[in-house]
This record gives sequence, C-alpha cells and structure tokens, in this order.
Amino acid sequence: MSPLAPAAVRSASKDSQSSGVPPPEGTKISPAAFRVLLVCICLLVSILFIQEMLTYTAGRWGAPLDDSYVSFQYARQLATGHPFQYNTGDPPSTGGTSLLYQLVLAAAYLVGFKGQGLVAFSYLFGVLTFVIATLYVFRLGVAFGGHRIGMAAGILFIANGAIAWGFFSGMEVGLYTLFVVGILATIAGSRGEIRWPVSFLACGLALTRPEGFFIVLLMVGALLWNHLFSRAPDVAAGPRRSTRALVWLAIPVAAGLATLALNLLLTGRLAPSSGQTKMIHQWVPPLESIRTSFQYLADVMKGIFAGSYPDNVAVGLLGEGVSTYFPPLTFLFFLLGIVFVLLHELTSKRAGWAVISALWLVGGIGLVAFTTARGFQRHRYILPYFPIILAFVPIGISWVARVLGERSGLRDYHIFWAVMSFFIFFSVCSIAPAISAHVAESGTSLIQYEAMAHWIDGNLPLGRAVAVVDVGILKYYGNRPIVDIVGLVSRPFMGAMTTGWGTVWEVFEHMPMKDRPAYLAIQDVAKVNFPGIDDLLRIWSTQVCVAGEPFHTHLALYRADWLNIGSGTMPLDPYISGEVEGLDLTDELDAAYLPSEAGHSYENYVTAPGTKFWTSLALLASPSHGDVPVADGGRYVWGAERFTMRTVPGRDLVLVTRVAARANLLTLVYGTLILRGLGSAEEEPIQVFVAGEKVGEWLPPRQAETWEERMVRIPGSMIDGEETTIELSGRFHSFHHWSFQ
Repeated sequence: MSPLAPAAVRSASKDSQSSGVPPPEGTKISPAAFRVLLVCICLLVSILFIQEMLTYTAGRWGAPLDDSYVSFQYARQLATGHPFQYNTGDPPSTGGTSLLYQLVLAAAYLVGFKGQGLVAFSYLFGVLTFVIATLYVFRLGVAFGGHRIGMAAGILFIANGAIAWGFFSGMEVGLYTLFVVGILATIAGSRGEIRWPVSFLACGLALTRPEGFFIVLLMVGALLWNHLFSRAPDVAAGPRRSTRALVWLAIPVAAGLATLALNLLLTGRLAPSSGQTKMIHQWVPPLESIRTSFQYLADVMKGIFAGSYPDNVAVGLLGEGVSTYFPPLTFLFFLLGIVFVLLHELTSKRAGWAVISALWLVGGIGLVAFTTARGFQRHRYILPYFPIILAFVPIGISWVARVLGERSGLRDYHIFWAVMSFFIFFSVCSIAPAISAHVAESGTSLIQYEAMAHWIDGNLPLGRAVAVVDVGILKYYGNRPIVDIVGLVSRPFMGAMTTGWGTVWEVFEHMPMKDRPAYLAIQDVAKVNFPGIDDLLRIWSTQVCVAGEPFHTHLALYRADWLNIGSGTMPLDPYISGEVEGLDLTDELDAAYLPSEAGHSYENYVTAPGTKFWTSLALLASPSHGDVPVADGGRYVWGAERFTMRTVPGRDLVLVTRVAARANLLTLVYGTLILRGLGSAEEEPIQVFVAGEKVGEWLPPRQAETWEERMVRIPGSMIDGEETTIELSGRFHSFHHWSFQ
C-alpha cells in the first residue's frame, strides 16, 4: 500500500489480511452496534417513503412508475400460466426486462400477494433489499478502511435520496443495486479467493438486467486475470481449488448466456423487447449519437456525481431534469479514495474490488451512455452504480483528515467526522425531494390511470382493445387487451415509434382487423411528450371523453376510425391506374413499414450532416376517393433512396411512386428535435436511376392538400434479373412504390 495512505486505512488493511475484520478506530462501539444503528436508520427512511405514499393515496398502495406495473403484469401472467404474454394469447415478448424480478413477483403472487397486494409486496421487498444492501455497503467499507469507513459509507448510502427512491420504485433497481454492492463487498473480504457467494451474486446480477451480464463479464475478466497471471490463493491452494474457482466463474456467464438465448427464442432478438425502443442508434445519426453519448457522460460526471447542477437542469438526450443526487465535491473525494485503493491493488498486480469498481463505473455508465443516453425515471439505469462512488468517498476523506491532522495537531478522527458532516448534511437534504417525487408519482399513477382503467371496463364495449403509450397500470387494473404503440410489450410495434409515427401507422395498417385497437388512451399533453403524434390523433378524430372528465386527470380517450385503412394500397391517380391496366403488379414497397423496407433492401441516404428524419404520416385527399382522406406513412428523402424490386427479366417496367408536397416531419438536427412541415424543392427534378444509369425524372408535387403519384417507364433492356435495384435522387416525400410489368 502507498505510504501516503491514511493510518486507519493502512492498519485496517493489515488487520484485514490476518482476520478479515479490522477493529473499530477511535471508538469502543461493537461491530454489531454499528450494524444495528445502520439498519435502524435504513428502516426509518423506508418508513418515511411508505408512510408518505400511503398518506397521499389514502391508504392505497401505488408504485411511482408505469413501468412498475408492466413488471407486475408480466409476473401475474407468469404465475397464472401465461409466461411472457402481456395479454393472454399475445406473441411472446420480453418487455419486463428483468427475468429474476419477474420470478420473485410471480412467487409472491402465487402465495397470495394479488392486485394491490403485489404492489405492497414490492415495497416490502424493497425494504428487505435496502437493508441487506446497506449491510453490504458497511461490510465493503470495513473490508478496506475499518468500521469508521464502513459506518460513514453506510450513512451516505442510506441518506442518498435517489438511491432510496430506487429501492421503492417497484422496479428491479433495488435488487440490481443489492447484487452490485454484494459482489464488491464479498470480493473485498475474500482476500482474492473466488468463492461460491461471488458466483451466486453474479448469477443474480446477470439475471436481473441485460446490462448485468456485461458487468459480470467485466468482473469475470478481472478475476480470471488474477487466476491466470497473479498468484491468486485459489491457484496456490492446488489444482482442485483452482478448477473449482473456474467453475464458480463459469456459472454466472452461463446464466447471462441463458437470458440472451431466451430473448432470441421468444422474440428473435438478443435484446429484450423493452430495450428495442430505447436504443439511441435507432433514431439518431451515428455521429450525433456519439456526440450525445459523450455529452451524457459529461452531464453525469459534472452534474450528478460532482453535485454541481441545481434542480431541473437538462441532462441527457431528451433534456430530462436532474435533482442534486450527490453533495458538492463528491466526485473529488471519490477520486482521492479510489486512487489509494487502486495503487494498492496495482502494485500487488492483482485486480481487487477497486479495479472491478472502476471497470463497472466505466462499463456500466458507458453502456447506458452509448445505448440510451437518457436520464428518464430519475436515472434508474445508472442508480445501481451510485453506491460505488459513495463507498470510496470516506476513504478520500480519511486521507485528507490524516494529512490535516498531521499538520494541525488535531485528531484525524475529529477532522474525518467534521468533513463527513458536510456530506451527510447534503445527503439528508436529498431525502425530502426524493420522497416528495415518489409520493407524487405514486399518487398520480393511481388517480389517473387506475381511474381510466375502471372507466374503460365499465363504459366501453367488451373485448375491444385499447392502444396506449403508457401500458402498465391500464392493463394491470383493467380487463381489456392492450396494444402498446411504444413497443415495450407489443412485438409488432418494437422499434416503430422510435422510427416515426409513419411507421406506427403502417403497423396498424398491416395488422389483422381483429387485432386492431378500437380506442387510444393518451395524455392531453402528448403533443409535448410525443412530438408528431397529432397526425395520428387526426385519424382518431373522435374523443370519447376529454381530459379532465371523468378522470379528473390529463388523460383523453379517442375512438379509432379505420375507414382509411388500406385505402391507399394501390395507385390513386386515375390516369396512372389506366396506364398500368392490364399489367402485372410484380412488387410493391410500402415506405415506413419496416418489414417491407427490409424485404426490399431499402436505404435512405441523407446528405444533410447531423440530420435524422423520422418517418412521417400524412392524411390527404385523393380525387378517386371523394371526401374520404387516405392515410399513408412515408419517409422524407433528402439525398437519395435506394431499393430492390422483384422483376421479370426483359420486360418493360412501370415504376409508380406516391409522393406528397408537404407533410409534418419530426427532425433531429444536431441534437435538437424540430417538428416542421417540409415541402419539396419546386425546381429540382427527381432523378431515377437503374444500375447507375438515369432512366427518367419527374417534378416534385405542388398541391399541398392532395396525394400525387409519379410514373417512370424503364425499358426491358435494363431489367436483366429477377431483382432490380432502383435509386431516386432529390428532395421529396416518398410514401409508396409499385412496379408493374
């Protein structure tokens, strides 16, 4: 260990090597008393969260997140014999994300925790995991710095409002946090041996969240380094214990691989269906996503860990607000603390809990930054890594206290707690805002969504499905089939909304009529929360009930109008219909419908740097349809689009393209979301190419309120295969392509 390390740390480290439990410094309080005190404080904070929530909700149990009820619903389905089906009979989906948490909730359901009882169980489970995690944090501090460090780390952990909120969120956040601190504490106290508790806890981590498997791989890599290149105790003890250690490491890896295999088996994708709608790369250009990810990392480091942002400062891609989760200077003392522990481990050429902590902070937060870069729901994706920061802060303070004590003649024990009081004060100040937010969120869920769920059951025709953007509580407390247009639990919509409302409409259009929802339930502030949705609401033009009544909330219910579904599957222009009469329809590409685009190798090349266009939805008139407008989803082309059509070799081909002069378009330009109407360039013709050779051109449409279609004839001499690649270059709204021969 570095000679500059605090005396308490050096002595504790020596004692740890001999007995594993160093004596307390500067106090005669027994270790058991420390634990009892921490448990009491933990229970006090838990009681405050639960009591305030029950007071606000008039004694009814409510979870703060709609996603919490998604977990409850999946668990209920699992317990009643319909695993991975959000609605009974649905195709399998993995929108619950956490396999282990679903199993825990399902077990609770089977023993009698049903309805609001399951919500109550989530709180009881949160208290249990909160207490155990607190003891692990205490053990982690003790393992390196003695009971003073352990006590300080435990207090900072309990008093952090954001961490406490995570344990009572109704989600797997607390369970994931428990496994994170449990693994680190076990490794810190095991003197480098790979034991079964590490394997057990790592299995839980891999089964709790998808990123848990990635974190486990980082840990396994570090411990394998010890095993193969360092004189680890397992290796020194002989081949039998060495082999056993490798088996302990292989078990959590197998558990993580099993979750990936399950996702692949159920949905055809490695990632859970809930993750498909949150991936940043799906709806942000590559360079912009990289810039946003690094900006998110900077926001997290400066704003959250350093405590430098006030309340409600924008953080992350969508500018979510952030509360002050850490006292000022937290990150500085964290760095001071982790440096000493890292120096000790690196000089001994062994990866211990500090190396693994550093890997987890970089890997865990980095994974969130480069996959979602969002801070919604109080940063619950990175909340489990907060205790790692807090565990090192007392070590950094201990070093500062040692240096100041040597220079001032004061006892470092007193200096340590004087500095700690600053951090404890600001930590305690974060509890009240966290409780307030938790109470408001829990009450809002019950007051708004449960009321709507019961109203729907009592007033709408039986058996009719309801489309929603918040899928959890409406299904858990309601009895109607739910269609999730966000794509968390409804497989046809996976990735649709992040592509654009044009894609959402196309999914509706291609659904069997029996599966289409009859209603849409949505907040009246949806135009703010979901830019561009007003085009979809034009189709659901009839409001069954407006926001405010009968729910006294910000929810509204729309009746779906499917008159224009399928009305635009063929060309609308009478002239073009006459021109292709007698020809065979050899293929069609429905723009914005992802399966159709994938089947035609569709590519959209955007020449505007840093710009990403969402698919657009247009509801326009057509001369051939009278007063009934035709809805279609499409893409804005700013550069070129390329696709492949099935063709008959040697026969002339007529390519028909549906276009629009203007449509509302959600655009991302260098991180700024813009909703605007874009028209085509009036004087620039759209050029059509086959095999790099120009075969025709046409002028963009000019009538803003009607559909228009364009036709290009391609000679049979250029159709030399069963598939022909066609490229259209220019600026225009593209909605549909047909090939006739």
